[in-house]
Amino acid sequence: MVLSFWHAMDGARGEILHEMVGEFNRAHPDILVKDRAVKSTERFFNNYNILIRQLLCSLAIKSLHGIPPLCPPQDIMDPPDVSQVYENWTTQLIESNSLVPMQKFFSGPESFTGKDVADLVPSFRQSNTYRGKIWTLPFNKSIYVLYYNKKHFQEARLTPPRTWDEFSKAAKKLTLRNSAREITRYGFVFQPSVDIFGILLYSRGGDYIKGKQVTFHGKEGIESLQYLTDLVGKHQAATPSYDAAKDFQEGKASMYIETTSKRVGLDRSAQLSYGIAPLPAGKKEVCLFAGTNLAIFSHSSPEVQKAAWTFVRWLITPENTTRWAEKTGYVPVRSSAIASKSYRQYLARDPRGKVAVETVRKARMDPRIGAWETMRGLVSDAVYKAVKERSHSPKSLLVETAAQCQRLILNTAIP
Repeated sequence: MVLSFWHAMDGARGEILHEMVGEFNRAHPDILVKDRAVKSTERFFNNYNILIRQLLCSLAIKSLHGIPPLCPPQDIMDPPDVSQVYENWTTQLIESNSLVPMQKFFSGPESFTGKDVADLVPSFRQSNTYRGKIWTLPFNKSIYVLYYNKKHFQEARLTPPRTWDEFSKAAKKLTLRNSAREITRYGFVFQPSVDIFGILLYSRGGDYIKGKQVTFHGKEGIESLQYLTDLVGKHQAATPSYDAAKDFQEGKASMYIETTSKRVGLDRSAQLSYGIAPLPAGKKEVCLFAGTNLAIFSHSSPEVQKAAWTFVRWLITPENTTRWAEKTGYVPVRSSAIASKSYRQYLARDPRGKVAVETVRKARMDPRIGAWETMRGLVSDAVYKAVKERSHSPKSLLVETAAQCQRLILNTAIP
């Protein structure tokens, strides 16, 4: 039995996942999983952008028996049996009858009992549940945190900021200039995207949508984007960068906000000594998770679906989700794994992982509506224009973007 598995893991994380797939294959001689790492070669695109495009194109070709006009030649291929998917992708795929609910496989010889379901971290279990049914299962989950350069903080006699006001003051203090008043180090580096905007928006008590009404252009959203714009322009204490991780790793900036999954890359720098702290708080504590889930596709034969379930179930056993988390910086998706002796020993060796564990149970997610993928791009464009071009006010950019997004979600599915 051969089944295909698509994922977007690259670098060290891709190598680790490939090793785990090989281990599964050796332990299950009747099943051969062929993993395919989807990689982006397009500027400003990441691997997940390409993964969803290829998924939608391949599924459309399968169902329509023809090639949709918007699918580029490199996306013309047979769809996978198992794939990583984000929550909003799942909403789209359910509506197109492309998925088999995981709950279908919970009984039988390889059952996933009520105890197993209860063992899933609550926020992850909720994010995989649609209209009372579990359609997907969590896999690579991470939490947004504040990375800070320990040396820079020690020199400036600073501790990690607990509020956004403290964050702004720290960024200004950590920014360095030479004798010609040229900036040689920024206090904060970030990727100008929907993610950093969302963190600020949520911390102010705002949200992207309520029901089918766009709300991110309200007071909380405008204040959030203005805060970011002021850090870059008015205070000159932050810089937007599409190589933010590299800039932080090389000491060009003292603070960086990203998910815990970036640790595996940052750890490769012998010169960098960094700490991890919770995100600063505003009106609310910010706790946002990211990462994907695993889905099984309905076009596969019942026999392949059953083999796919064996693979998915194996990937998220307490032992395997613990091992995956320890090697990658992701968070175990099962409560028993977080409480396990192995993971406790791992946290004792490297306490930086405790921040994610302490916040994961109250983490929230981005919208799961089908239009969210397009909305993400539109909001990211607005953030980029605000912090890089600075030709329009945050308010005007958000109002314009919100109008575009409102048109998108009028006829979209709500999970």
